[in-house]
Amino acid sequence: MVGLSQCSRKDCYQLQFPSTQDSTLTKGAPVVFDNGIVGYVEDVEKSSEGSVAEFCLPNAVQIPKNSKIYVGFIQAFSVYGIKIESSSESGFISSKELLQGFPMDSIEVNFSVSDTALTNKLIDVVKDINEEQKSKKDSTSKE
Repeated sequence: MVGLSQCSRKDCYQLQFPSTQDSTLTKGAPVVFDNGIVGYVEDVEKSSEGSVAEFCLPNAVQIPKNSKIYVGFIQAFSVYGIKIESSSESGFISSKELLQGFPMDSIEVNFSVSDTALTNKLIDVVKDINEEQKSKKDSTSKE
């Protein structure tokens, strides 16, 4: 297992996924649980089996066993991210387990009408993070 140590809390997970998505998934990308943003990508590294992303969730959020986890373009935010579709199984996945992510070209997220103001604010936050990441890449490539 890749040693991504940015997140030392027990509420951080490691997700292995095919390398085809690795260049588009970046630090700060949103993690969507069912239809709400609950976390962010802390780091992404290449491994021999593909890539590994580490993401953090609030302590109160646990991933049910047999949930499906996808990596792809989240249309609502115009960025790549992670979507967790929870199962109805009892029991939860340990954060010590290496999770498997499935590539998905386009991830749909359906927020309720009452979430519109919050959604717009979150979209702005995600765009700011992406711009910041892009600026850092541009400044390091010029040096």
